[in-house]
Amino acid sequence: MQRGLSVVGGFFLRTILALVPALAVWYWAREWVVQPVAWLVERVMLFFFPGWVYTTELQGTTQVLLTTIRVPQPGGMIAELAPEANVLTYCYGLPMLLALLIASRSRGLWWKFPLGALVILPFQTWGMVFDLLVKTGVQMHHLSAAVTGFSALQLNLFAVGYQLGFLLLPTLVPMLLWLAFERRFIGMVMFDAALDGATRSR
Repeated sequence: MQRGLSVVGGFFLRTILALVPALAVWYWAREWVVQPVAWLVERVMLFFFPGWVYTTELQGTTQVLLTTIRVPQPGGMIAELAPEANVLTYCYGLPMLLALLIASRSRGLWWKFPLGALVILPFQTWGMVFDLLVKTGVQMHHLSAAVTGFSALQLNLFAVGYQLGFLLLPTLVPMLLWLAFERRFIGMVMFDAALDGATRSR
């Protein structure tokens, strides 16, 4: 069993070593990383909620949802509701996927990582869309209810979608992609561990 554990241990060590520079590059390029996600979020929000979504603005890595929902201010002034969320919060799956591919010494890294990034993109968008919907419909319900008309069921669904997009999808999707890409490596590790275990049991 020792041999199999050494293979697995080496993989985890390489993953950690690869994750550090991957995170550094990801953070350095953060303002480029968030742009495709922000663009898709704006398209989705405008398509599904044209009645009260005006547009969005990307300020660094923060996306601001500009709406036509009017909010009374002190002194008789009127403002428009503008919830915001940090896009980068939903994008850390990219360096995770890259580190896993490097650690497993993936063949075809040049096409697997770009393809993986495209597959991850809708899930990053999911997280951002539900983040903005929760902030608009749930957290600011007393200000937005008259305009959005969200039902209690919709608000509960927004909360579930947010939990999935924030807690589960950013880590689960890159892991599943890696498993799909590297079936040969995983099979090799399992075979190596099984063979070593059979040898030691004799």
